[in-house]
Amino acid sequence: MGRRPRGRLRVELPATETTLPNGLRVFVLPRRGLPEVAIRVYVDAGRLREARPGAAALTGACLDEGAGGRSATDIADLLAGMGAQLGCGAGGVSARCLSGDVPAVLEVVADLLRRPDFAPEVVERKRGELIAQVRAEDDDPSFTGRQRLRELVYGSHPLGRRDKGGEDDLRALTRDDVLLHHRTHFVPRNTIVAIVGDVDGANALDLVRRHLGDWEDRPVVQPALPGLALGEPREVHVEEDRDQLHIYLGHLGIRRDDPDYHALLVGDYVLGAGPGFTDRLSRTLRDEQGLAYTVGASLARSADLEPGLLSAYIGTSPDTRERAIEGLRHEITALATGAAPVTDTEIEDAQSYMLGSYVFAFETNPGTAEQIVQLARLGLPLDEPDRFVARIAALEPADVQRAIERHVHPGRLVCVTVGRGDGR
Repeated sequence: MGRRPRGRLRVELPATETTLPNGLRVFVLPRRGLPEVAIRVYVDAGRLREARPGAAALTGACLDEGAGGRSATDIADLLAGMGAQLGCGAGGVSARCLSGDVPAVLEVVADLLRRPDFAPEVVERKRGELIAQVRAEDDDPSFTGRQRLRELVYGSHPLGRRDKGGEDDLRALTRDDVLLHHRTHFVPRNTIVAIVGDVDGANALDLVRRHLGDWEDRPVVQPALPGLALGEPREVHVEEDRDQLHIYLGHLGIRRDDPDYHALLVGDYVLGAGPGFTDRLSRTLRDEQGLAYTVGASLARSADLEPGLLSAYIGTSPDTRERAIEGLRHEITALATGAAPVTDTEIEDAQSYMLGSYVFAFETNPGTAEQIVQLARLGLPLDEPDRFVARIAALEPADVQRAIERHVHPGRLVCVTVGRGDGR
């Protein structure tokens, strides 16, 4: 039997972590070379935290539309003059700028976080933009299938609804809902700052203290979330007159802290996420049987603080509906029951690809800042990337097979199809 890659690839994040008296967590990672800096400020204020559906998305959409005495035009002109980039959303703010512009950009970022205007006309305009996005999603059958699957798997849990809420949800929101969401969740102890790039660590931390150190500390009361459990199998068809049939199978997945996370992540690449159509679903259903326009699967990639979604997808012709569903179920069942267990070659190929591509997430300053934020919010240490490499490299086929058999339940799959149901 061949051996999996054991080379000691190292992924290190020598960042410093500081928690300010108001609870704000700050990570700074100096990187000399290019004179640029990435600033990522994560606020735990997304869909899981909103009191009303859509409040998080609408709040995030309004953040850069006037703040701290500057209008939206003032903010845009200031950033454009520096060649800086800025992004805002339900999960906070991200920025990218030249190293000499960090003080000015961080001042703007602090205003967006602490002093957004939320002018009534802005709230109305952004509500309209989000409604337009919702309508566009509703016209996308693949989105309809994904969303229907989430609704069936997650039920009343916030993960079962779309991240921006529905059109009726958005229309029901008021400016007061936006103000309340911001005041409740945009607080320092609910926030993580990561600064990566051409900075002096001490100077960067001083800038954060200057702009965010006196940010008012308030307790954060997060809403209680419904419990989640593996559900019963169901089949749902959404009739749409489309040339392509979209088929989704899935059930509740695992949390990121599950001991089998790494093994299932390798299983992703074996079943339905391998590069160059090397995974089982692509090889059998797409290449050999010609059933799929697009096919794929995920066992663990969406694992988070809450359970992710184990899912498989195939896009096919309406007249091959039954064959495609049967083929998808067959491949999942064969793997999950051990009838066609993972092979040494499959594991080696998956490990080689994963370890070879893993470092790309840390190549850029924005990418690294995002990775630091994700580690922090998941409660993982800064040396987790290096541990991740070691854990992936150490997996044997039997480890992956056991994890798949524990967590993949073919008899509990929910099936959602979107398209023409009669095969015309």
